Amino acid sequence: MKRFAIKFYAVLALILPVIAYYNWKVAPNVSGDLGLLNLVPYGQEYASLNVGGMVDEKKDSLCVTPIREVEAIREFPVVVIGDSFSNQGLMSFPHFLGRDHGYKIGNIERNMYFQPVQDYLSLLNAGAFEPGQTVIVEIVEHYYVWRLAWLDFGSTAYSDFSPIAHSKWEKDVLSETARWVRLSLNYNNPVRKFPLDKDCFSHPTRSRELYVYREEMSFLEISDELAEQAVSNLMELFRVSEEKGVRMLFLVCSDKYDAYEPWIAGDHPRNDILSHLPKDDDRIIVMTPYIRELVSAGVKDVYMVNDGHASTIGAARCAQVLAEALRKGGDSGSSPE
Repeated sequence: MKRFAIKFYAVLALILPVIAYYNWKVAPNVSGDLGLLNLVPYGQEYASLNVGGMVDEKKDSLCVTPIREVEAIREFPVVVIGDSFSNQGLMSFPHFLGRDHGYKIGNIERNMYFQPVQDYLSLLNAGAFEPGQTVIVEIVEHYYVWRLAWLDFGSTAYSDFSPIAHSKWEKDVLSETARWVRLSLNYNNPVRKFPLDKDCFSHPTRSRELYVYREEMSFLEISDELAEQAVSNLMELFRVSEEKGVRMLFLVCSDKYDAYEPWIAGDHPRNDILSHLPKDDDRIIVMTPYIRELVSAGVKDVYMVNDGHASTIGAARCAQVLAEALRKGGDSGSSPE
């Protein structure tokens, strides 16, 4: 019994400091969507940065209207349907497109697991849009091939309209500490880290560290045949849209990995899946070169170090690029009806 007690207290002496360190030093400083995944203490001070002074979360009103009923789609000259980049609230490109460029924007907000390209196609087939509308279909880069490669062009079935469902972490002291230890050992970590050869972030200790979703590396699994099928389907989607009198813009929001890839130090995989997209098609907008342009000019926090999405700087630039594309196509500003 005495020997068991000694072993028990010895183990406890090892475990308690780890639990205490995680819960008092690490957990309070976890921030950003990447922080929630890899439990790196990026810090609340960094997370609360008003990058570029572009928004005031306490005073600003959202300049984009959530669409939660099919019938409401026709009320907006410009409609956005897409992945998570279009659903970042005051830090999203639809907000800046409405606020800075005067467009009346409706954003089809959905749950986190719907397929926006198929849903757009199904809504189009179901007659949800009317001639003269412009639809911005936004896809994050590492999903664009997967989203396009398998489309049902005859479908009229779309996802239920509902507010975006954000998963809640079920936390308890022991399991979260164990998860932090596992992630600290880089075991089954959903986030990858790469060193950078220049300061890309204003974080005091992580300015040259690039953290990205592991799934951004899925380009390594995409064959040329699959990418070509995706592009073929995209061209058909443009044709169907034009046939119904709807102007479609296809927006590819850059993966964080690809946005900062030129500044990754040492050997690393190169992502060339965007090379399959036509270069001279004004209907296709790829944000990667615009984001890299800002980073190359020395702008920090175009993406935040602790988040996989563009900051307000990146979102505002995206809105500017879209506004130019809309004007080029004849959409001139506020409520172009």
